[in-house]
Amino acid sequence: MRKNFLKKELPIIIYIFFLLFAPPVIKNINILLICFIFSSIIILIKYRKQVKEILNYKNIKKILKLLIIYYLWYFFTIILNIIFTKQVYLYNYFINVYSILLIFPILFVCCLHIILYCNENKISLENIFKYIIISGLIQSGITLLSFVFPEVKSFLLEIMYNNTGEKLYISDYHTMRRFYGFANNMLDSFGYGTGLLAIFPLFYSIKNGKKWLITVPFLLIVPFLNSRTGLVVFFLGFIIWLIYLIKNKYLINYKKVLVAFSVIFVISIVIIYQLKPVTIQWIIDDFLSFFGNRKGTANTLFSHNFWKLPNFLNFIFGTGYNVA
Repeated sequence: MRKNFLKKELPIIIYIFFLLFAPPVIKNINILLICFIFSSIIILIKYRKQVKEILNYKNIKKILKLLIIYYLWYFFTIILNIIFTKQVYLYNYFINVYSILLIFPILFVCCLHIILYCNENKISLENIFKYIIISGLIQSGITLLSFVFPEVKSFLLEIMYNNTGEKLYISDYHTMRRFYGFANNMLDSFGYGTGLLAIFPLFYSIKNGKKWLITVPFLLIVPFLNSRTGLVVFFLGFIIWLIYLIKNKYLINYKKVLVAFSVIFVISIVIIYQLKPVTIQWIIDDFLSFFGNRKGTANTLFSHNFWKLPNFLNFIFGTGYNVA
């Protein structure tokens, strides 16, 4: 069993970790591109026949058509904006096209590789959900190490700054209260993603056993130490999960677990407050911004400019680079 885990399961868990967090281990090169090249080679060598069958599916053809339509519309908006505004935003155009390419086809090919690998090694596709949780726990472990040992955090921040050029990683104001972990982007998208990861075991536990709820506090530590947005995402997911339990009369089976989860969560907050009060204060201030004049998320969400509608042409076509 252990040999099977090391030989077949551990490699795919590490691969999924790289897909989820794309840690910047190579200067100026997104590790997703390396995963894409690797997956493409493996697919061409080992899985050509299976891929031909998959690409014949009607739904795949529909996705390809939608992608083509999307890019045609995108270039159309760029041309219109250049005509009407006489301004060109080449850097923004490139970033947007690159971002969508990362999602499709790059991420699509990588996910296809995972499915074909699991099929070849007789690994149930349901196990992929388990591997995603385990990959999140790897990030949790890195986050805890970074939190407990300042030298680990400094080491990882240095790697992330040197390999991505993100100047926030050397900002005293930001590094003092966040950036515990190791990923290509530890800003907003990191928060959204890790917030979703912390929700994942809640729903996974319904059919796969309540033991998976033990992972939630550990997964929640990542957005808790790094992202207010991730906490909002988790809170919303938690409410939806509770509604599902109540509606389907499962809540009674989760009472003891919920109490234990609450106790662990409170203890974690106390420990974090003792070791790093500035992080807790950052979260509290942000929460209180919804009920007063403190600076935080509410000041942005409810500001006049944030909800101001663009003029007629930009309302239809965007500004050529953010309409997507």
